[in-house]
Amino acid sequence: MAITTRMTRRQFFGKLGEGSLVVGFSLSPVAASILAREAHAARVHSELTVLSGIASGSPPANDAWLTIDHQGNITLFSGKVELGTGTQTAFSQIVAEELDVDVSAITYVQGDTSQTPDQGVTAGSKSIQVQGPLVRRAAATAFQALSGLASADLGVPESQLVAQDGSIGIDPGMKHPTKHDKLFAGQQIVLNVNPAAPLKDPGTYTVVGQPVARLDLPDKCTGRFEFVSDIVLPGMLHGRVVRVNGGATGTSKPKNANFQSLDDSAARAIPGFVQTSRRRTSWASSQPPSGRRSRRRKRSRSPGAVQSWCPTRSRRTCRQP
Repeated sequence: MAITTRMTRRQFFGKLGEGSLVVGFSLSPVAASILAREAHAARVHSELTVLSGIASGSPPANDAWLTIDHQGNITLFSGKVELGTGTQTAFSQIVAEELDVDVSAITYVQGDTSQTPDQGVTAGSKSIQVQGPLVRRAAATAFQALSGLASADLGVPESQLVAQDGSIGIDPGMKHPTKHDKLFAGQQIVLNVNPAAPLKDPGTYTVVGQPVARLDLPDKCTGRFEFVSDIVLPGMLHGRVVRVNGGATGTSKPKNANFQSLDDSAARAIPGFVQTSRRRTSWASSQPPSGRRSRRRKRSRSPGAVQSWCPTRSRRTCRQP
């Protein structure tokens, strides 16, 4: 039963001073929906990025070493590529160790300098030596930022924090564990690598130095792995360098010889032929790559050109083949 009491404004505020006033209200469904969408959008666009400091691409951009997205997915951008030596697994182990996550949590992006730092060639068994310390420090920089956010969020000093399986909690018992992505929800954090970011003590390693299943082998064993010869880019042409036969299959060209003539009619008969090009003493024919690797290989064995060579150190006339 509702009770109505009449009072003056002075009496109302006098009574208010004796207790408290609580006003409750609910948002309309439309307003609540708008706020929910805005909150979701802010969360979706939240990300933590550690830049490499290496300019790549055109125009040059400061590419990232790694990112952690709004779902906690970690992406490592490697300037070195997997050539069968296990570098993908090794770099993933290094990052996983510093961030206290499982190796399987790392997505590995390689060989595309529009996304990755340009580190030149991958050769000489120096990938771990050259890039290993760089990605370790980048991961340590990311963890330093996450640790600071966790300290502020949980209200305890960083010395009391413990990291495990992509979460940071309090003390060894992992009280109030908080996932990495929750710590920067709604924020876009971009960091430069901190040379002073503390690295994990090797004596506490649980991932690096331990046997881990090679990450690159399943796709190679099942035929899903994309080798360089499988990559087809928009507008890409397949080129074949034309060389004179030599060794067991014919006579070698004279030393320091130049082309005198080239019959490329057979090459021009190949469907999709674009052009033949000359660069100093070499010729090449080009056409769009075939969708089937077997056809590409067959064509590459048949340049479809007849060449004649003329020694540059001789004034005699070269015979046409």
